[in-house]
Order: sequence, then structure tokens, then C-alpha cells
Amino acid sequence: MELVRHCELCDHQQIDFSKGSTCALTNHKPSFSRTCSKIVLNKKFEDRLERINVQYELVRRQKTLALVYLFAFLGISAIVFFIAYMIGKTTELAGAFSFVIIIIYGIGGLLFLMAFQPLGKYIREIEVAKSNKVTIDTVLEKYKISYDID
Repeated sequence: MELVRHCELCDHQQIDFSKGSTCALTNHKPSFSRTCSKIVLNKKFEDRLERINVQYELVRRQKTLALVYLFAFLGISAIVFFIAYMIGKTTELAGAFSFVIIIIYGIGGLLFLMAFQPLGKYIREIEVAKSNKVTIDTVLEKYKISYDID
């Protein structure tokens, strides 16, 4: 599987449903030990490198928004819980009014759960983006290729 990562960047890669990923030059699966001497990194490589780095930067920029969303909804949830508590404490009515308080607590609970959704999404997406970036950077490191992001 490690060798296929090299092939995924190379213009010589062929994908066959029966054989899987093979080299167009040898018509065999990759068999080199550390690096491939015939690797060609052109258009396919540049497109993939750009796509992975753009994806990483876009996801990375969502962190602040996810944290703002988290704290805003936690604050709103706390206010709703406080309002429900104060209504319940100040009124001694029973029956239907206690049902309203339970509904207000339920709304506060939903807001509390909603606070964590964007953060969870950000964490999942940043892990995938980091993994993709590390994978391509590891392969490029073996070929002593460095790059700058414009």
C-alpha cells in the first residue's frame, strides 16, 4: 500500500480493475524499495498537491468559526437553562406550568447539543485533511521535493 502512494502521484499510473494500480511502463505492480527511478510528477501531481493543500487551508480556517459557534450556543443554552430555573423557582404553580418549564429545559438541552456539531465536523475534516497532507508530504520527502504554498 505504501508504494501505491508514489504511483498515485505519477503520470505513469494505470488503474486496472483486475490488477489494481500498475505502472504503464512495466505493466506490473510497483516493486521498488524506497523510491521509483521512473516516477514522473507533472500535471497529476500538481493537481493533487494543490487540491490537498487547498482543502487543508479551507478546513483550517473554519476553526475560529466553529469555536465562536460553540461558545455562542453554550452561552445561549446557559441563558435558557437559567430562565427555566428562575421561572420554576419563582412560580409555585403546578400542572401545565411545570410542563412548560420542562419544555424550556429541553430547548436548552437541544441548544447545548447543537453547540458541539460544528466543532465535531471541524475535528473530523481537519483529521482527514491532515492525513492527506502528511501522506503526500511523506512521499515528496523521500524524493527530496519541497514546495511553497502560494
